[in-house]
Amino acid sequence: ATVHHDYSVRTESGCILQFVYGDDAFDATHLENVSVDMSNFKERFFIDNFIDLEYSIKPGAVSRDVYELMCDDAELQQLLDEEYEYLHANRHLLSDRYASPVNIQRILMKYRKKADSRAGGAFSGDRQEQSTASPYRIL
Repeated sequence: ATVHHDYSVRTESGCILQFVYGDDAFDATHLENVSVDMSNFKERFFIDNFIDLEYSIKPGAVSRDVYELMCDDAELQQLLDEEYEYLHANRHLLSDRYASPVNIQRILMKYRKKADSRAGGAFSGDRQEQSTASPYRIL
């Protein structure tokens, strides 16, 4: 297998073994110690996230259809409650360092900076983009 100009690792016949070699891509031969900062985990953040004014998603942040779904759907609220319980029960697992083949924080920061420069500061709060992603798909 060889690394090609697009940083993919391919066999002699061109079959892709790994999409991106090195940089921040997955490398199963090397594990990094990674930690996730949970110090600002708020107990109420996932509870009734769409009604509580302190934590709620504002109408302009998502499409009208998604906002209405988030406000009116009891099944979605149940899923959010279950997600909260899972995160709350397992937050201690993320507070310490763990071994991972990929540094999630570094990947997120890299692409956030890249997207921020393209979007004119959308991630820094200068501009808001509406999301059309369904909460069901995210959960």
